[in-house]
This record gives sequence, structure tokens and C-alpha cells, in this order.
Amino acid sequence: MTQPAEVIVAALPRERARVASDLVALTKPRVVLMVLITTAVGYYVGLTGGPDYGRLVALLLGTALAAGGTLALNQYWERDVDALMARTRTRPLPEGRLTPLEALLFGAALTAGGLGVLALGAGWLAALTVAATFVLYVFAYTPLKLRTAFCTRAGRRRARTSASAPGRSSASSSCGSSRTRWPSPSSIAKTTRAPACACCR
Repeated sequence: MTQPAEVIVAALPRERARVASDLVALTKPRVVLMVLITTAVGYYVGLTGGPDYGRLVALLLGTALAAGGTLALNQYWERDVDALMARTRTRPLPEGRLTPLEALLFGAALTAGGLGVLALGAGWLAALTVAATFVLYVFAYTPLKLRTAFCTRAGRRRARTSASAPGRSSASSSCGSSRTRWPSPSSIAKTTRAPACACCR
């Protein structure tokens, strides 16, 4: 009678550079760059006096961290679905290059850190705006898009909120909201006409 084959399970070593690259990929840097551009534009639109460059740096850094963390959590949430599609199955989570726990902790840490930077350096209004965007995107748009087409409404609201509102909120906090000329909702909508789903993938 033949003996059953012995199975040896061992963890494969991972290069630090590859792990770092995969973690960065979770944040979707190109999407974050677009968010930062619109945030900076929103900041300058909301100004009535000279810019506060310290506040602007805190605004951009906090927004970059929070946006990257939110997008990482999106990939954590959709890892099973991503594994089924040819376009997304080579991402770090479906391919097993990162564990779900690593992605969850990384995304949560980035988001929390970004909100902290915003609250301390850019103002509580900017932090609340980004926090609302995070909640709407992760807990409304992401789970709903697999169930109903109405998810695009949440996606559009998220896109309009995240595009320039944090920058305008920070500029308003530094210059005084009573003197700030806010752009109309229609002008904001024109600058964020792209489909919401383009940002989630």
C-alpha cells in the first residue's frame, strides 16, 4: 500500500521592493494625481487673498493619503470580483501578492493618517468633507455597484464632492467664509462630468 504524499506548505519570500510597489498600486496613483489637481484648483478658486502654502501642502498631503487609502480599501472590498475579470485579475490582491489583511490595514492607516493631516493642517471642514467622501465611496458606491445601477448616483455625488470641495473648504477656513466666493454647483459639475466608474477601476 502506497503511503500518501507529504505536502509541505511554506511561505514564499517576497522582495521588499515588490511589496512596496504592490502597496503603491493599491492606491491607484494616477487617480490620486487627478484628485490632487482638482483639489489644488479648488483651493485657489476659494481664495480671496494670498495663498497659505503651509495649509496647501497639508491639504494636498492629507488628500493624497486619504484618497489612496480609500482606493486601497476599494480593492480590498472587490478582491473576489477582481479575480474573475481579465482586466483586474493581475492586481496584487487577486494574484495573492498581498494578503487581504495587509491591504485592509494599509488602506485604513492611510485614510486615518490623511484625515489627521487634514484636520490638523488644513482645517476641520476639509477633513469632514474628505471623510464624507470616504464613507460615501466605500460604504455606498462600492457595494451598490454590484447590485443596482443607482450606484452611479452615489458615484457622481462622490466625484463632485471629492473634486474641488476639500480645497475650497480649506481656502474658506483660512480666508474667512464670509468673504469667499464659492463657484456654483453647475460649474463644479461641468468639471467632473467624467463617469464615476472610471475612478473605481
